[in-house]
Amino acid sequence: MNERKAYPPQHDRNRNNYPAPELDVKKLNEELKNKGIKIFDGTSINPILLETNTNYANKYANAMKGLTSTQLRKFYSDLSSLEKQISEKSNEFTKLYPSILMLKSKVAYAVGKADKNTKRGLEEFKEFMDYLVDTVSVNSQSAGVQSFSAVKTFFEAIVGYHRFYNPK
Repeated sequence: MNERKAYPPQHDRNRNNYPAPELDVKKLNEELKNKGIKIFDGTSINPILLETNTNYANKYANAMKGLTSTQLRKFYSDLSSLEKQISEKSNEFTKLYPSILMLKSKVAYAVGKADKNTKRGLEEFKEFMDYLVDTVSVNSQSAGVQSFSAVKTFFEAIVGYHRFYNPK
């Protein structure tokens, strides 16, 4: 009788075959605050957020596993739309700032109407978006435009890592 060849078990996208740590968006937000790490470093996105050894984009994406790709892409589309408006009217950033703040209420609405299967992921995402939107600077026009660009870049990195963890 032929014996089946044993193949190594599939691992859930954790490339090192180690169990993924339990991550929580609220804890990640606190970690950034406690370490004094800001998304915008004054000129662009803070490189610490994307460096291999700290890679906060990866950590956030891993923490938001319950969020669907469709939900994440919808908010990415909103950010892209805002970025286009800001680039066309960068001298009117303060007039567009309320639209950036509206992202918080859009996410809150999505959490409110979510079913029990996606609610947890959206709640984690809401924690993240609240933190992210609060980092956009309104001190000056140029700082606002640059900080929003950094936020969008960070969000884009999270979209990529989220797809890695949720390939469906």
